[in-house]
Amino acid sequence: MLGIADQHWHPLLVHFPIALWSVGTIFYVLTFVPALGFLRQASIWMGLLGCGLGYLTIEAGEKAAEVLGAGLCQKASDIVLRHSDQAHSTFIFMLVGWGIAAVQEYILLRYLSRFSQFKVFNIIASLALVCGMIFLVKTGHKGFRLVFEEQVGVIGSEKNCE
Repeated sequence: MLGIADQHWHPLLVHFPIALWSVGTIFYVLTFVPALGFLRQASIWMGLLGCGLGYLTIEAGEKAAEVLGAGLCQKASDIVLRHSDQAHSTFIFMLVGWGIAAVQEYILLRYLSRFSQFKVFNIIASLALVCGMIFLVKTGHKGFRLVFEEQVGVIGSEKNCE
């Protein structure tokens, strides 16, 4: 992929789904205010784009774990495993939330107008997105610990397995 080693794609990609999901979720929740309904389509497109990039980011993270994982200390290996599990949970919640929002916006409301009065889809999507954001913060915290505390993937760092 463009001459960049496998372990370097994850840190390059990870910031895009974080930004898209964060801003998209804020916009989506703001659409509950009737005057801000114009943000709805933008929020859904940001969320769906975040899902696509989130998938690529997870794949890149798994490649990085394969490349860097062999020489990690036990503590760092445990953090990598939890980071990966939480990233998958984040992705599932975001995919469900944005999927429900998109189906409601682009299928139910357009072709089955009787669903336009059902706010239950908005509530379910919002709950999934809020859960996704909670997992996103937890995933980010584990990634922070890997880089800044355990020095995983940092060029020139010494492995210190104390």
